[in-house]
Amino acid sequence: MQMPSDLELTSLPIHDDVVSSIKKRVRETAVALRAYAERTSGPRVYAIGDSHSASFGGNGIVALHVGPVTAYRVGRPDELRRLIVGAAFGEWPPLRFHAGLARAVIRPGDVVLMVFGEIDVRVHFGPQWPGFGSPEELACFLAQRLAAETRALASRTGLFGAVASVVPPSDFLDPDPAFPTNGSIAERVEWTRLVNAELAAACRRFELPFIDTYADYADERGVLAARFSDGTVHIRRDAAATLRIALWREFPAFEAQSALE
Repeated sequence: MQMPSDLELTSLPIHDDVVSSIKKRVRETAVALRAYAERTSGPRVYAIGDSHSASFGGNGIVALHVGPVTAYRVGRPDELRRLIVGAAFGEWPPLRFHAGLARAVIRPGDVVLMVFGEIDVRVHFGPQWPGFGSPEELACFLAQRLAAETRALASRTGLFGAVASVVPPSDFLDPDPAFPTNGSIAERVEWTRLVNAELAAACRRFELPFIDTYADYADERGVLAARFSDGTVHIRRDAAATLRIALWREFPAFEAQSALE
């Protein structure tokens, strides 16, 4: 694959709000990543994704929140994928505002967990699925592209790739403008389950670990249980042990490494 030139990268049509969000996350994470790299000689584990990646952080896992990015965009082989995923792994060094991440020394042998999809289900799935013919077709489309991108990334870089399940949806008592929704809670539960089932199938196809914790955090309705919620759409950090245990189950050698840090 031909790498884009510096001129091509800097002239790509990216929305200003996306660029600003990514710049902010780069500034926030670059220093922490360098410090972590300096004190860690062995392979490392990164959770890269939307804001839900932060739930995995700690205990030997570095959370890389790249902004409000959807699985749909990450799976699309165009400029936004190249800027977010390529830059995060230093694949194309001449990235001006991604310099911090490009130097974060994510190395061959490290584990990278993709944490995307909640925004797709909560905001975009309802308006999008009619264009695909059915919710099942859209779920399959999203899952296959995300798994394919993760496999391609691992093959190109020598990383170990994995994909996280989409968290159970939240049932807001009052509308929250910070977390817009499309679709009823029953619909979003159905869509989340569809996407997770397709992610599981896609990960099997591409021989990737699927870190599935949906059932661990859902209540009897399939909604994010109140005891695990941060009050919005996220799993609380102090309730995230199950996420990390599920990840260590797939990568036990990395759990031993984290215990030494």
